[in-house]
Amino acid sequence: MSISREQLLAMTSINELRQLNWQDLRERSLTVEELVHIYTVCECFWQWSGRPEDPHAELKSGNHSDGYINSRIPLSYANICELLGYQMAVYFQRCNPNAKIDVVVSPSYGAMGIGMFLAKFLRAQYFYTEKSASGQSWNAHVCEDKVILAIDELLTRGVSTGATIRAIKEGSSGKVNFYPEILILINRSNTQSVEGLAVSSVFDFKMEDYRPAECIPCKQGSVALPPKRDGNWKEFQRQMKK
Repeated sequence: MSISREQLLAMTSINELRQLNWQDLRERSLTVEELVHIYTVCECFWQWSGRPEDPHAELKSGNHSDGYINSRIPLSYANICELLGYQMAVYFQRCNPNAKIDVVVSPSYGAMGIGMFLAKFLRAQYFYTEKSASGQSWNAHVCEDKVILAIDELLTRGVSTGATIRAIKEGSSGKVNFYPEILILINRSNTQSVEGLAVSSVFDFKMEDYRPAECIPCKQGSVALPPKRDGNWKEFQRQMKK
């Protein structure tokens, strides 16, 4: 029997979340509110309040943002990773009931766990590209008649996702048969396609990135802080709880 939305939202500690099983949501889809709750309990989700007195994020790129998502911690718990992999599979099969996927491929390293679980539920093989000086590299061999589904756990600018697709094309000796969609767990951008493949995402969040000179939160008086430096993340989490 599925646990209810209310039961999941009542879980307020990681220890409680670690008791979740993918079968707990076998009969229904995870809601956006529940996903945000899981990530918030793991302290891996933040969105600017819109209040000038609250800070917004300064990213590693130097740009500013009104949102921040980190999948590394939630997906490091195997049960949560499997649950989200199952949710991706259910979403994909609901949207593409006649699709037959032979191989699931993800970038390394963030999407490797969820890629493995997704392949399990799609009854497919799983491979991953490897990090390299050029971004990602591909050393596996997939027969030309096999359908490849490219996936990622988080789409921000599409850099690693695009590098994965290019690596497979460049590293394959023959034709590559990609499924015409990229499956994404969380799309926090406005990106609709990557390397000619349509983006299909289970969860979508509207989060804006700005060049510092064009940053709307800055113009409203908010201060930009690096989320993971000097204890700033605690301040960002306090903002979420106001």
